[in-house]
Amino acid sequence: SFDASEEHAGDSFKASEEHAGDSFKASEEHAGDSFNASEEHAGDSFNASEEHAGDSFKASEEHAGDSFDASEEVAGDSSDAYERRAGDSYAAYEKLAGDDAVRGCVSRLLLLLLGLWGLVALC
Repeated sequence: SFDASEEHAGDSFKASEEHAGDSFKASEEHAGDSFNASEEHAGDSFNASEEHAGDSFKASEEHAGDSFDASEEVAGDSSDAYERRAGDSYAAYEKLAGDDAVRGCVSRLLLLLLGLWGLVALC
């Protein structure tokens, strides 16, 4: 009876070891499948993020190119306007240059007369 119970205990121990081994193998397979699936999913999301990043980069390049062209046009317009204003102010300066020359001579003459008057007043 004792030998029979040892055999029965041994059989149940072997059966539990086999069952544990089978469940361990099954859990390894399941873990491997889920790991492969997560790798595939990560790869897909990485590829999708690369594509999205590439699309954003292309869009930003196009946008930057458009704004660069627009800034060239604005710069061209402003430089033309500056040249026109510079030309206008120079022409206006030339027109007033005669007046400025007369004003300069008059102011010098008045300063000279003031100096002479002061000199005469002191002597």
